[in-house]
Amino acid sequence: MTEIFKSIISLSTDEISILDNIDEAVFVINKNFKIIYVNRKIKDFLGVDKEFVLNKNFIKNIEGMKNSIFCKKFKIAIFEGKPIKFAARDKARNKWFGVKAYPFQKGLAIFVSDITKRKNIDNKIKENEKRFRLITEKAKDLISITDKHGNYVYINPSFEKTLGYKLDKFVGTNLKNIINSTDFNRLDDWRKMEDFQYRVKRIDGDWIWLESNRFKIKWQNKTFYVGIGRDVTEKRIAREELQKLYSAVEQTLDGIFITTLNGQILYVNPAFEKITGYAEKEVLGKNPSIINSGKHKKSFFTKMWRIIGKGKTYRGQVINKKKNGELFYTDHTIAPVKDENGNITYFVGIWKDITSHIEEERRKDEFISIASHELKTPITTVKVFTQLLQKMFKDSGNKEVNKYLDRMGYQVDKLTNLVSDLLDVSKLQTGKLELRKEKFDIGKLIKEIAENFEATDNTHKIFIKGKSLKMIKADKDRIEQVVINLISNAIKYSPDSDRVEIKIKSEKNVIIISVKDFGVGIAQEYLNKIFGRFYRVYDTRDKTFPGLGMGLYISYEIIERHKGKMWVESRKGEWSTFYFSLPYFV
Repeated sequence: MTEIFKSIISLSTDEISILDNIDEAVFVINKNFKIIYVNRKIKDFLGVDKEFVLNKNFIKNIEGMKNSIFCKKFKIAIFEGKPIKFAARDKARNKWFGVKAYPFQKGLAIFVSDITKRKNIDNKIKENEKRFRLITEKAKDLISITDKHGNYVYINPSFEKTLGYKLDKFVGTNLKNIINSTDFNRLDDWRKMEDFQYRVKRIDGDWIWLESNRFKIKWQNKTFYVGIGRDVTEKRIAREELQKLYSAVEQTLDGIFITTLNGQILYVNPAFEKITGYAEKEVLGKNPSIINSGKHKKSFFTKMWRIIGKGKTYRGQVINKKKNGELFYTDHTIAPVKDENGNITYFVGIWKDITSHIEEERRKDEFISIASHELKTPITTVKVFTQLLQKMFKDSGNKEVNKYLDRMGYQVDKLTNLVSDLLDVSKLQTGKLELRKEKFDIGKLIKEIAENFEATDNTHKIFIKGKSLKMIKADKDRIEQVVINLISNAIKYSPDSDRVEIKIKSEKNVIIISVKDFGVGIAQEYLNKIFGRFYRVYDTRDKTFPGLGMGLYISYEIIERHKGKMWVESRKGEWSTFYFSLPYFV
């Protein structure tokens, strides 16, 4: 076409007829805008045959041309004597035309081609590009486009935000520069990715994990590759943590199981299989009652389900039965698993096999029971003979003998109390501790106990505040035992103090008794152990106070059997207050 343009300038008017064979609308105007030549394609441009426009004035005689863009552009070309090229739209016919005008000595040669189709394609391409950018720039996923060599030609804002790279500086970078080499080598072909996870380097040097898909597209006869990825760093970390947790669950010695809300077993770990003797396939879909020993009442499990059904954690001792019928004991914990809305979705049960511990405790209890019973008779005999000797030598005037007899009597009393405590522990463990309840005034009882202490111990003054408003119904001897134990401890554990405070507080349904000393105190971490069997308190100088650690255990159990409560508050090095509450019985 360029050669034709060069030729038109050198042709005479007659010779211009050669342009009839051009597949474009061609017309020639002189400097006065008179049309001196048109070819057969003029109808495509002006909508009329060439005979209608030949020798007509382009501005005056052709409808719509007077103030048109065509007229303005042609005037510029003639005036400046320079070729001009432009595209313009015929709004009336909704067509686009590409125009090239070349001035020559007699006027202007004009070539017009219908570019509507091409313009529509261009507009569609632009619309698609606009839509593409709208989608990619709003997308949370990381979207990138690379050429066939892996060089980036586009990244979306999410890509920029996540990795820190800017489009204008990043274009042309090869993907190998940011993908971890080890991960890249795992790819058979970087052009093909399907849910592939790999590490990518951020601009600050940190590595994150992406999961990506990549596919090929054709664009303007060129091949490109679109990558769509998402940051899965947190997901991978969570999965790794979950894997660690799963490994721990699989390897722990504690039995673990997961059930539905209805109690259907969904999972058991190897320890569960080992402890119960049931294989996983034998219990999946079954109810935990498969290991029910029959040793617990129905109310026991009703209470358990009521607790976990409220979204709370159950803790307790449970007797279960193995596949072979053998019983085993567990420290049982059942916790609800909740979703993000707080709804319970599953229950997780964890239990530690404490059978050997229970059996050891049972053997210990049997020994204590046998030993205490066996010791009771000879100690009673020694006590009787000691009292007899004291009477015999009372009026002898031999002070030395009487002193040693008094010491012997004191030690026999201590031994008697020790055996008595051992017998109480044995009864508590076997459930044979009997309560002989009667109505009495606990305030009066406490006053009598305090007076007896003050009569025999001149190191501490006992102050009593408050009084009981009602009679209580309880085992008077056992409650006396509890109060004596608390006052004895208060005196024993406050060697540098001279006072003990007792408060009696009556509430609507219960009476609360507290005994406070100003002694060594108890560290917070030991408060939950203080009522344990054989637990003993140490002071700041690591001095062990005398006793076997049975008094508080026995006291706690006595109060519990009266459906009361016992607890303690303390500040290390300053004070301790022991409380117990008992319900009123009218």
